[in-house]
Amino acid sequence: MKANPLYRMISRLGELIARPILERLASKGGRTSEIWEQRLGHLPPWIVRSAPFDLWIHGVSVGEISVVQGIVERVRDKAPGTSILVSSFTETGIARAEKIFKGICKVIAYPLDLPEAVQKTVSIVRPRVYACVETELWPNLLSCVKDQGAGTLLLNARISPRSFKAYKGIRALIAPIVNQFDGICAISQLHADRLRQLGADPQKLEITGNAKFELLLERPDPDKAGTLRRRLGIPGTMKVIVFGSLRGREHQMIIPLLKKLCRERRDVFCIVAPRHMGRVEDAERALETAELAYKSLSSVVEEGERIDPYSTDVLLVDRIGFLFNLYGLSTCAFVGGSLVRKGGQNIMEPASWKKPVIFGPHTYNFEDASSSLLSDGGGLEVKDADQLLSVIRSLLDDEIECARRGRLARKTLEKLAGNAATRQAERILELLQTA
Repeated sequence: MKANPLYRMISRLGELIARPILERLASKGGRTSEIWEQRLGHLPPWIVRSAPFDLWIHGVSVGEISVVQGIVERVRDKAPGTSILVSSFTETGIARAEKIFKGICKVIAYPLDLPEAVQKTVSIVRPRVYACVETELWPNLLSCVKDQGAGTLLLNARISPRSFKAYKGIRALIAPIVNQFDGICAISQLHADRLRQLGADPQKLEITGNAKFELLLERPDPDKAGTLRRRLGIPGTMKVIVFGSLRGREHQMIIPLLKKLCRERRDVFCIVAPRHMGRVEDAERALETAELAYKSLSSVVEEGERIDPYSTDVLLVDRIGFLFNLYGLSTCAFVGGSLVRKGGQNIMEPASWKKPVIFGPHTYNFEDASSSLLSDGGGLEVKDADQLLSVIRSLLDDEIECARRGRLARKTLEKLAGNAATRQAERILELLQTA
């Protein structure tokens, strides 16, 4: 089955025009150039020697790679001999995949959806089954793997409101792409309905739950959280508020809240974590301008400094990989990307620790989770920083209610998880038996 002729023509023309530039990017040397080589279909010798693969599974970036990890683990549990190739497109996603799959699976950069790049990659990899996570709809690659005879799956499928609106306008183009998948595992009824409205064959659709959430059920480790708390020097009697994954202007928006909270409650310690490390300097300037005493996480974990939580107002998280366990220290948590129009970050991470979850009105990337948390009682939505302060005060003042909401948040996570990673791994193995 060929990709749409117009799309194929445009992508081939684009490839001819852009290839000289892309080849120069791939020839400069260094890590970035290696990735560009792979995006153009020039795979390294160790991939060529390992091919063909039973399964090629793709997650576009770090968040999707965490879903891939859970599915791959369950595939390997049930069929240890399965040869698996993992791909990602972003440099951070590739680095994450290389770290977690070292010695387990081969990892490559995902090819650009250009005819020659795709053909080169697929002709080397020769997967029996190709699976991609969430909504990675690349017509040339899908056509190429189908022509090569591979089975195809769309896993953990979701369609954001913004994408749904855009795709509806080009339904005639989207429907043939979606239907190149042999099976589609949607995260919820809402997303299954959207896929159906975009032309997906109902016979191919199955609601499996969200694999990202199943993995979260297993992640909390109280021992790790306790060790981190002692390392930071935060007494067990002190209440901790985590402001996680702040994006855009959110760190500036919460500064007045931090000042009020730190001045009126000496038994409260605040942790501020920007979503992107490139925003740490902005956060530092905002904290200094507000005359809030802060310590950076790196000064504690790398330089051995100690925090005096009674004279330090804020811990600024300037290292990746710590936020999840920091949620484990919290009394309650605010998850960012939601007071600004960024769609929200993973609001279920605090829920996995039985913590009440607070978020803003912009959570379209987690619309099922946010609506379920609100209806079940484990989540609280706020419209601005003033309302956020009011909600935090009420939770601090009522420990019983705070703990109750935390338990409800965890139950919501359990409900939404639905053994999704396990069920999706089973679909892969079923398709491998017939591919």
